[in-house]
Amino acid sequence: MDLPDRLRTADDSGLAATGTARPLLSWRPVAPGAVYEVEAAADEDFTEVVGAATAATAVDVPLPGPALASCEARWWRVRVRGGEWSAPARVEAALLEPGDWTARPVAAGGERGSVPLLRREFALPQGIRSARLYVTALGVHRTWINGRPVGPDLLEPGWTEYGSRLLYATYDVTGLLVEGPNAIGAAVGDGWYRGPVGWLSAEAFYGDRTGLLAQLEVETASGRTVVGTDASWRASHGAVRSAGILAGCTTDLRAEPHGWRIPGFDDAAWEPVEVLDLPAGLEQRSAPGVQVVETRPVAAVPVGGRWTVDTGQNLSGYLRINATGPAGTRITVRHAEVLDAEGRLHTRPLRGAAATEVYILDGSSAVLEPAFTFHGFRFAEITVDAAVEGGAVEGGAVEEGGIECGASEDGTGTDGGMVEEGAVGNGAVDEGRVEEGTAEKSTAENGTVEKSTVERSTVEKSTVEKSTVERSTVEIWGVEAVAISSALRRTGRFECSDKRVNRLYHNVVWSQVDNFVAIPTDCPQRDERLGWTGDIQVFAPTACRNADARSFLRGWLKDLAIAQHPDGKVAHVVPDILADQGDWGSGSTGWGDAAVAVPWALYEAYGDTATLRDQYASMRAWVDWGERRLDGDLIWSGGFHFGDWLDPGAPPENPAQATTPTPYTATASLVRSARTLAAAARLLGHDADADRYAALGDSVAAALWERYGEQALETQTGCAMAIAYGIAPEAERARAGDRLAALVRAAEGRIATGFLGTPLVLPALTATGHHAEAYLLLLNERCPGWLHQVACDATTVWERWDAIREDGSIHPGDMEGGDSMLSFNHYAYGAVAEWLYTTAAGLAPGAPGWTRVRFAPVPGGGLTWAAAEIDAPTGRAAIRWELGEDFTAELTVPPGAEAEFHPPPGDWASAAVDGVGVPLGIVPLGPGAHRIVLSPR
Repeated sequence: MDLPDRLRTADDSGLAATGTARPLLSWRPVAPGAVYEVEAAADEDFTEVVGAATAATAVDVPLPGPALASCEARWWRVRVRGGEWSAPARVEAALLEPGDWTARPVAAGGERGSVPLLRREFALPQGIRSARLYVTALGVHRTWINGRPVGPDLLEPGWTEYGSRLLYATYDVTGLLVEGPNAIGAAVGDGWYRGPVGWLSAEAFYGDRTGLLAQLEVETASGRTVVGTDASWRASHGAVRSAGILAGCTTDLRAEPHGWRIPGFDDAAWEPVEVLDLPAGLEQRSAPGVQVVETRPVAAVPVGGRWTVDTGQNLSGYLRINATGPAGTRITVRHAEVLDAEGRLHTRPLRGAAATEVYILDGSSAVLEPAFTFHGFRFAEITVDAAVEGGAVEGGAVEEGGIECGASEDGTGTDGGMVEEGAVGNGAVDEGRVEEGTAEKSTAENGTVEKSTVERSTVEKSTVEKSTVERSTVEIWGVEAVAISSALRRTGRFECSDKRVNRLYHNVVWSQVDNFVAIPTDCPQRDERLGWTGDIQVFAPTACRNADARSFLRGWLKDLAIAQHPDGKVAHVVPDILADQGDWGSGSTGWGDAAVAVPWALYEAYGDTATLRDQYASMRAWVDWGERRLDGDLIWSGGFHFGDWLDPGAPPENPAQATTPTPYTATASLVRSARTLAAAARLLGHDADADRYAALGDSVAAALWERYGEQALETQTGCAMAIAYGIAPEAERARAGDRLAALVRAAEGRIATGFLGTPLVLPALTATGHHAEAYLLLLNERCPGWLHQVACDATTVWERWDAIREDGSIHPGDMEGGDSMLSFNHYAYGAVAEWLYTTAAGLAPGAPGWTRVRFAPVPGGGLTWAAAEIDAPTGRAAIRWELGEDFTAELTVPPGAEAEFHPPPGDWASAAVDGVGVPLGIVPLGPGAHRIVLSPR
């Protein structure tokens, strides 16, 4: 029997420490139903065992022994009862109590948008044994020790409900320190803390002073040395003149104080800092940080005094540019997702986001990249102006135009990549070793990805010739597109015989990567980029297939509960910047239901009862608030709801006016949440709650069907909700399915659902036996439809089904009130990928946490093969089926699971498993590899 491996804690940050005194332990199980022994010790040799436990699960086992103290380390190991021990793993606690912080935040002067530099020098004795840096910011920071970055993370500490929860990171910086003089330095940008957030341009939403909080603790042969931010630090400003997440970055390389990150720099002319109070709610980050996940070389084509760039992929990130030119030369970089009919950037959808970089050269060769910003873009335009003294960044709108729709020649592309980066730098804020150029890229072995939601890029390094813009002596070469994301580990993959569907899946993955930047956002490009609850509510199951999203979403749920109103109403965006916007700020069904749906998605994907327990009060408060909104006839008819948002039949300027009645979708959403809450309550042992909420769900469902049943069957969303949420009584279920199939046929496969209906429509068709109609809907290339986007060369999923119309024109995005709303990178409609996994390929969890696997492929639509795999908590689960003379399926059951195979629809004469004939029907399977052959009559 194999030994347990992949020992880990629920902290998925990749940092040197964890922020909990009793970490939850997990490992890859070795057999279904195995009983494990866990041991914890104070030393790696386990001569001082401090705790032991027996566990019937391999997920979320509390660390045995006494709770960890701050900075305490412990080793642990696991074995099947009576067997051989696994290799040990080490866990270390971070600073767990406010009293552990002797440092205080320090701030420098400067207007909003400015990026102060902070530094201090210190000396260390001989015999450096270990060192930890605990660091965060009011704003966003990048920190160096002796000129080297302390970690790969960007935009730290991310975005949370700062007033109640401010994350910090713990880095092992032992290798960065030397005996004798040392220097620590940091740059601090506004980020989400002080910069504009959302389309309302709320500035300084959390505070008007940015600052750095850092505490370096060093163990040496002679004792312990602590260096923290305090009044001894010095402050100034450098090359980065301004930086904003929405605006972009302006960098004047002439203003860089070279050498400020290393010892010996003369900072006598720098200013003293201001010491601030210790912020409340300090908490170690437990999810992966934002990092560079792919770097791809791109061509910069000179056209009429400018360079144009097509990265080939809509992404979140920025351009890295190698440039040489006279001092004072200004290089401007603007970004957009699409081009207009004249081939220029279509920037109107950006609204108030300037999304512009400006670089002023110092006369030397430089690697240019921005600080403390990112953009959602596929296309960029680089322009050069003659030597200037300075100047403001000016955005420019491009008139509405058109774009040609046509199938992409490449049906797959890459799904991004994890790139092992060196120093990310623009020669000013970020490290400044410009002579190094681009960082090396690591190589994936056997297709395995260890630390990213996306596969490593297969794009080979290409040579981009130096080119010179006319009227300038500036040379630009080696342009790269740098994609950033929270560096979640990729867990799921799907592929099939239809390249169009593969492209769709690719687009879904990229929309997740691009929008999982510190929080789950709606879009990465315009002046919004908010954590809309409705978007992640519908996408969470798919997100958990594509990546290990547990810690990422669990952290976001903490902020949802913090922002939740005392009466239980849930904010529309988390972190909540719309609290003063009335109904626009909170309370819509479908959006508030994220409080219930997302914890349940984590439970189903990972067997995560800890999050259910932590979020239970929030889940219950939302359902209770919804129950109080019901009319006397148990219908939720009042209040504002987004409804089936962006239903293609709704007025384009008012997407909330969906064709499916909003009282129906609102009440149906409450039914679903009440029933889900009942299941969670039963699981957690709250039986009285379980009975109450189950009865609530049943009674409201019955009233809803009686009131709206016939009307619901007039729309695709109405039918899909009736089936998926159990609104239709069992006796009416088949009729609802037949009606949904008829609607799809009548529309010739065009989809007619918005945000709420789209995740349900294919599963509803499949559940009622209408497989042909499901594939008709999936494979439709007309607008609206998923493959219409593919035909228009989309590389991510759109916000509007008709973002580019069938005639090639770009949707204006006009909204009531004169605003616009158009994004080419929204993952909500990408929820279809869950159906690709579970039905087209036939791979789904048969029990929470994949302790049981359900193989149930449903071929159709002309697919001749499909494959999927999931790196599940119990191990690798995989399927590849193929249609020929026989139906064959190669299956992999994880070592910690059992499985069952459900034959696909068809008239089968015989079945064989691993060469042995078996009766037709559901086939039970044990761990390991299996081959199933079905022969037709």
